Amino acid sequence: MSLTAELKEYAVKQGVDLIGVTSAKAFEVDGMGKPLMDPRAYLENAKSIVVFGYYFGDQLTEPSRPDAPRGRLSPGLEAFSAMDEYCYQVIKEYLNERGYNAVKRERGQNIPLKPLAVKAGIGVYGKNSLVHADGFGFWIYLEGVITDAPLEAEDRPYKLSDCGDCIACIEACPTNAIKEPYKVMPSLCIAEWLDGAPIPRELRKKVGKRLTGCEICQEVCPKNQRLIPRRHYPVEIEEKSDSPELIPLLLGDENYYKTVLPNHVLEMDISTLRRNVALALGNIRDPMAVPALVQVLSYSEPKVRSYAAWALGRIGGRKAREALARSLNSEVDLEVQKEIKVALQLARGNVESQVLKRGSPGRSEGFLSRENSKGLKSDP
Repeated sequence: MSLTAELKEYAVKQGVDLIGVTSAKAFEVDGMGKPLMDPRAYLENAKSIVVFGYYFGDQLTEPSRPDAPRGRLSPGLEAFSAMDEYCYQVIKEYLNERGYNAVKRERGQNIPLKPLAVKAGIGVYGKNSLVHADGFGFWIYLEGVITDAPLEAEDRPYKLSDCGDCIACIEACPTNAIKEPYKVMPSLCIAEWLDGAPIPRELRKKVGKRLTGCEICQEVCPKNQRLIPRRHYPVEIEEKSDSPELIPLLLGDENYYKTVLPNHVLEMDISTLRRNVALALGNIRDPMAVPALVQVLSYSEPKVRSYAAWALGRIGGRKAREALARSLNSEVDLEVQKEIKVALQLARGNVESQVLKRGSPGRSEGFLSRENSKGLKSDP
């Protein structure tokens, strides 16, 4: 049995769900005209890249008694950090014992995993530009190991797909980010937004209560139907909720985040996380969140203040409007000022809409505020 076959057999027995090998040569993607990556920049005399992956398909758990606004994390995040390191160590130790070096691809390195996974035979592209593997669908996490081991490398064409005429993912994308098969516009992708990219104001409602990822294109794909949720991992994983309470998360510090969020989420910039929480609260529109959002209007991060203002405008009510007006008088950041002004207009529009819906234009703001205090939400 070859070294490559032995490595694959050993890794699968140890709980690595997917493993493939491709060449460590620099290669182009989509005809960019220059090498997209060169693994030898990370490991001298690199010969092969071992691409590994694991299945994280799981059912999102919702709180049985949602007594407070809760957000939504991507499924499987509690396993990412532990499984990533575990799979890497399985492969690294196997190669090290045979005298070869093995270096893990780190996040941010210019080594694209999706085309490498296809080249290595792990899976093929879907029209949503994600890689799916037989038996695991799109619910796979990929990573790579660069090694000087002379492994037998696959070199399949990476422009492969077996989606046929299906366009379920394209039709389901709420922001039309999938402009055409295999072409996703990052500027319109919810997952990209929640990683820290700017979110167009007119599309923020599309995010819902998500804090990370999106997964809509994965959820609707026929290839992901009837997959069995993963119940066991070969390593201990974190016991963290995928639906954390939003108000404590908005006001919490890094120590609090460590107690309630998976380690993979903690890699996110704290201001981006707070921004996402404020966004989710604005979309849920629970008046319970108003005091916390008002408090956040004085936080140091401009983008957090901006989205807190937007959320207050979405929720509306007298307290929200008064806080926005006070904040506008003291805000020095021009972009945040713009957000506050728009939020004030939105909040005032909510009042007018609420009054018209009740059919009583003469009702006072005080009456409307009392109703909001009972848990009734203003209309968009």
